[in-house]
Amino acid sequence: MEKYFDNILFYLQRSGGGSVYWGELMRRFSERDAGESHFIQPKATSQNIVLPTLEFQRVMVEKYLPLRLLRYLPLSVSLPEGSIFHSSYYRYCTQKSVANFVTVHDFIYEHFRSGLVRSVHKRQKSAAIHNAKGIVCISNSTKKDLLKFYPHIKSKEIKVIYNGVSEDFSRLTEDQLKKFEFYGEMRQNKHLLFIGHRTSYKNFGFAVNVVAALPHEYKLAIVGNKLMPAELDLLEKTLKGRYLFLGNINNTGLNYAYNLAEALLYPSSYEGFGIPILEAYRSGCPVVAQNISAIPEIAGEFSLLVDGLDKEAFINHIISLQNSNLRPDFTEAAHDWSLKFSWDNCYNELNEFYDYCTRNLQE
Repeated sequence: MEKYFDNILFYLQRSGGGSVYWGELMRRFSERDAGESHFIQPKATSQNIVLPTLEFQRVMVEKYLPLRLLRYLPLSVSLPEGSIFHSSYYRYCTQKSVANFVTVHDFIYEHFRSGLVRSVHKRQKSAAIHNAKGIVCISNSTKKDLLKFYPHIKSKEIKVIYNGVSEDFSRLTEDQLKKFEFYGEMRQNKHLLFIGHRTSYKNFGFAVNVVAALPHEYKLAIVGNKLMPAELDLLEKTLKGRYLFLGNINNTGLNYAYNLAEALLYPSSYEGFGIPILEAYRSGCPVVAQNISAIPEIAGEFSLLVDGLDKEAFINHIISLQNSNLRPDFTEAAHDWSLKFSWDNCYNELNEFYDYCTRNLQE
């Protein structure tokens, strides 16, 4: 069956979990299913860090509308009857003979946004879900939220397919770590790693205050977009001389950072999945996180989890990692747990879901 994949997300964001997810799947469809896979892209420029790593053989271009409009509208090109359409970001094909699929990553907008932005997002997501032949959720937590916000869709085909974790992440030798430009700074002190977006529910300010309350050998290493003036002001007032900005480093650099970090500090109040947890596990980096949403589901019993934003509990867990007997056993078990999450499994399960949902269309 012909499959058409909408790559619009690569033109809407520079980086993020959604881009990692779509990039890993599209790499596999383009390499392993090239005869039936087609890729649809807008006529626009992209700053996405994943897109340049991909090669596509069969590309269609939506070129009649600007991206600012296209992102909110159904697919504008015609597809062959009986084909599959799967968008990277809540779009759908209006043709009745085409089977639409949608991946639901999270409900951040529903939980944390308000006003027009929330309303527009919810309307677009609702239309994609309503028109879907099959719905993929990346965790049971996300599926639970899906049925909470859209209880009327219980009769639809819904499947939980876990994300994977890149093979780029592994434990490194000291000689390998010395290649990292920040090796000296991270090796001299105990750095707690904060990764990704710093929007309100990620609780960046809380992380800063946790590190500030720890002994001075603890510092904060920050991976992500350029620090905003208010963030720099907070860091200078609260952690002056005790933070290290690593910027938007690639997986190679991130693997170095995980290997050198004392722990991943992950106080997020909501996650649809939580890929950094598994990246840390692969790299031998302990995780201290909030016990909420999908985090305990993905972390298993191998992270130090805290109920709520309890600063003293976070601090106590971080200090407990100094126990030389606890750390090796903890990280070894976490690494073994992470091996069950695979992008190959994700790809295979998605293909099986396509076949299951479209079986009646093929007969």
